[in-house]
This record gives sequence, structure tokens and C-alpha cells, in this order.
Amino acid sequence: MYREEPTEVTLTMQSLEVAYDEQGAEENREERVCRATCFLKGEKLYLQYEEGEDGAVTKTMLVITEDELIVRRKGAMESRMQFRRGLTYSFLYHTPYGDVPLTIATKELTSERTEKAIKIHLAYDILSQNEVVSFHQMQLEARAN
Repeated sequence: MYREEPTEVTLTMQSLEVAYDEQGAEENREERVCRATCFLKGEKLYLQYEEGEDGAVTKTMLVITEDELIVRRKGAMESRMQFRRGLTYSFLYHTPYGDVPLTIATKELTSERTEKAIKIHLAYDILSQNEVVSFHQMQLEARAN
């Protein structure tokens, strides 16, 4: 599965989002399964996939190292997010309505590679103007077809 040549894999993503506002917290769980392309370049593992809603396609690239995850999204929504345990990272979330400045505070990031799969666990807060607006927890698993 970990080769320089692109290999097709099945990517399963399970996520939990807890959004906070004046009324309290709202929880949203989601699971997605899609096809992705996986390839190795040096020490970095790349997973590439597309997702879309209402006809708008967003291309997503995950760049995975031993202690870091970078998520690049291009399309209807654009962003570059960087995750490393203990890291606080500020970025602009590009939307059709304008750019939104946000900050990510990574709480947990682990990855486990086996011969046929990679599993990633990620937990982080998103902050706007130094206030936590949401908590996110994700489980990603890419498995060779």
C-alpha cells in the first residue's frame, strides 16, 4: 500500500463535531466512505480524494508524517490546516462569502500503519477570536483494496 506509485484505497472517515454558541452545544456525527489515492513521497504519505455537496466538488489532500497531518482543500471551500499535538495553528478558511480567520489547537494526533492500512485519530478545537467555537474528533482509516 505504501508505494511511490498511486494506489487506490478505501477511505473511511468518522467524525464528531460539537459546535458551541450562546444556546449551548450541538453535536453532529458523520461517517463517510470514499475511494482515495495513496502514495508515498520520501517520508510523507499522501491521501487524495474528492468530496462534494450540491454539485460543488472539493479536492482534499492529506499529507501524513509520523507526528503531523496537513489537510489541503481546494474547490468550493478552500483551506490549509496543520495538525501537530500541542500545536496552535492559525489559518484562513476561504468561503464563497469571504475569508474567515480561525485557529486550530490540536489535542490528540496518532497514526498507526500496518501493511494494509493506516489509521489516524485526531482531536482538536477550532477557535475564533480566541474563543472555542467547536471541538472535532476524527477517525480516518485508509485500507488497500
